[in-house]
Amino acid sequence: MSSATPQPSITRRAAGPNVWLRDNNAPALPNALPTPYAYEILPDEAAVGRAMFAELQAAAATKTGDVVIILLGGRGAQALHKLL
Repeated sequence: MSSATPQPSITRRAAGPNVWLRDNNAPALPNALPTPYAYEILPDEAAVGRAMFAELQAAAATKTGDVVIILLGGRGAQALHKLL
């Protein structure tokens, strides 16, 4: 019995010491081009924590069920932990 799943066609690309592998059969990602981002510099870590908390509250207000967050440390995340 043969499988209907196509075999991956892998392309290998080296960039300096890094090796990148790509599955040529994978679907293209939509909106893969970078878009501009408006950075906002906040005065201190406490302000970063408050801004993160406000974003979390806004996300929770727009949905039902659980909200999952991933924090990558840093002083802003520590300030958010204090608020939580």
